[in-house]
Amino acid sequence: MTVSPDGHTVLFPIGEFVYLWDTEVWWQDQPLAGHSGTIRDTAFSPDGLLAATAASDATIRIWNIHAQGETHRYAEGAPVFAVEPSPDGSRIVIGEVAPGGLLVIDTRTTELLHRFLTEGHSTAPGAIAIDPSGRYALVGALDLENYSQGTRLTLWDLHSGDVVRDFPAQVYPWRSVAFSPNGRLALAGTQDFSDLNLGGELVLLDIETGQMVRQFDTTQDITSIAFSRDGTRAISGSCYFLSAAYWDIETGQVIRIYPEQPGCTLDVSFGSDETRIITATNDGSITEWDIETGARIRQFVGHNGPVWSLDFARDNRTLASGSSDGSVILWDYATGGILHRFEGHTGWVFDVDFSVDDELLYSASADGTVREWRVSDWELKDLLGWVHENRYIRDFTCDERAQYRIEPLCEGN
Repeated sequence: MTVSPDGHTVLFPIGEFVYLWDTEVWWQDQPLAGHSGTIRDTAFSPDGLLAATAASDATIRIWNIHAQGETHRYAEGAPVFAVEPSPDGSRIVIGEVAPGGLLVIDTRTTELLHRFLTEGHSTAPGAIAIDPSGRYALVGALDLENYSQGTRLTLWDLHSGDVVRDFPAQVYPWRSVAFSPNGRLALAGTQDFSDLNLGGELVLLDIETGQMVRQFDTTQDITSIAFSRDGTRAISGSCYFLSAAYWDIETGQVIRIYPEQPGCTLDVSFGSDETRIITATNDGSITEWDIETGARIRQFVGHNGPVWSLDFARDNRTLASGSSDGSVILWDYATGGILHRFEGHTGWVFDVDFSVDDELLYSASADGTVREWRVSDWELKDLLGWVHENRYIRDFTCDERAQYRIEPLCEGN
């Protein structure tokens, strides 16, 4: 066991992991994981920013212990179904279960900027989208006590807190939303929550006029939607029909169906180069598919419960996922391996979103919190540079100064 120089953190090695404990509250932070052998020794740097571990796997590792982990927690008490950061990263929008509302938080100060009352409606899981300008939020909400009648799709002005418009209701409750890349259009999907034999609808909306541009050729429930980067294509997920679909936005026609999902599809995403799609399902699977052939390519294995949400970092190298097992996982997209597992939520994680600079990750949970996690880490060259500039060098003795003529010499030499 090693105590940090300021006395606030303890390194406690157990097997291949080192656990970090906050000595003020005796709260365990995320473990340092990466060694493949038993850890034999630990040490802090003099400033407490770095930790060194030596293990039986014949490696010594240097860790920036503040690089990854929870940095903020926004707690309002009611379960949180959705979170969405603004394009400039200055705010996050949080959707709560009724009788909560829609919250706008300043990410720098953690101050509550606005609380929009949603008249007893709960934000559907993941059903918040912010337009590219950062001015408007499109929110799908429903009355949990009256699925068939209590549903709203609302465009909110995030600056004033005013309702810009409510879009006309469809047959089923609103479940998923997405803005087009130019912000002029939006896709919105519905899902019948009362009868698993029924489905849903997918519609394209004109944001300025509030009118429906077209209804897509589907009767499947739409749990999730993602636009392609050029706005000409989209993918959607269906829970009841265990499928995903690839759409032509201009015609409203389906290009391809991916019917052999391993479970109820809860979220979808395009792969990094948009030649693949990724689906998250309620069996705990994350599956990658070839967008043209529909062939299954690989699975990301690590969750022990339904995977509710996916999000790609802007650099397309890292994928994040949130699950009902309470964990948030960062994946190396190239290898499919787990980079980091964030634990701490005590309820299902319904939504995850990267900040615009990929430095942070937000997770919304049924435990009533939205947590902000630091996910970036230093490049090796930057870490080595920092170590070089901040390395500890003891003072030379008078004999050493005299022997090597190191100025200033001691008096009498």
